[in-house]
Amino acid sequence: MTRKFIVLGALASLALSTSSRAEELANPAAPLGSAVLTGKISCNGYLNVPMTADQEQSLPLQVIANLECGQEVAVLSDDEGYTVNIRTADGKNGYVARMYLTRAVRKRADALAPADNATLNNGVARWQSGSKGSYEFTNGDKLVESLTANGITVQVSLQDTGWKMRANVAVVNASQQPIYVLPRVLSLDETAPMAKPLRYQDPAEVAKAANHQILWTSASAGPTGSVRAQRTSSASSADLYTVNYKLPSSDPSPNYLAQHQALEEIAAKNQGALAGMAREINALSLREGNLKPNEKTAGDVWFERDAKSNQFMLRVPVGDVIFEFPLSFNHEK
Repeated sequence: MTRKFIVLGALASLALSTSSRAEELANPAAPLGSAVLTGKISCNGYLNVPMTADQEQSLPLQVIANLECGQEVAVLSDDEGYTVNIRTADGKNGYVARMYLTRAVRKRADALAPADNATLNNGVARWQSGSKGSYEFTNGDKLVESLTANGITVQVSLQDTGWKMRANVAVVNASQQPIYVLPRVLSLDETAPMAKPLRYQDPAEVAKAANHQILWTSASAGPTGSVRAQRTSSASSADLYTVNYKLPSSDPSPNYLAQHQALEEIAAKNQGALAGMAREINALSLREGNLKPNEKTAGDVWFERDAKSNQFMLRVPVGDVIFEFPLSFNHEK
């Protein structure tokens, strides 16, 4: 048994395999805030703890995620055996060794608490720094804009790959009604130096023509105008899969894009060969589908690129609201 503990600790920092990531991302909707029994991860001297797909945690480990010390998880079931069935805050179900979990306590199951709602103007909510419902933060070198209206939060980050424009998009439904997410209705318009639309790119077609640049980032967009990022979310270089957002408890808008962007970084680092890239691109793409109350989804949306573009308007229609995000690239050296 001691040997098994040592092996588990040594493997705690393993990243997901390509197939595991693809299968996990194929499920577009992850439930939020349904825990009753909760516990916290106790690393016992290790950097992180593996959560596996199988209850026995047989070798080689079928790692679903690497959990951080102090991370709160929901306890789904406990058979008083070697492992405990848990669910993470971002909706992953799996098993963790009992020795790495604090004693479970009962906690009231709160629904997702949304940020303040932005004011609508003819069904349009526009991100504005400092305005109600608008927030911003950075994840590594990527700036994320977050906008909440009608109980729905949309978060975006825009990257220039040098070949295509790639938008990371998260949609979180804290409203009382189901909503439908349709990636192909998203739009990206160049607003300067010219005014023109940049066409949506079908991810299946992007995957067919993929080159090494598709998941790289040559530049990341920020808010239009001179705005200071308010907070930072960063990934450990030893474990890109686990991304923390260290935010004050009063902050109404966590970084829902952090986990997706970490998976994207892993895929980008595994691009030594183009083999399997089509599967990665399809797995990372934002999926069409219904989001029930307290569910979320995240993924990539691609657009054509104009090398001369520097200011943009990204529009994300969700439910009865069009979420608008003004973004720009700073090309100054």
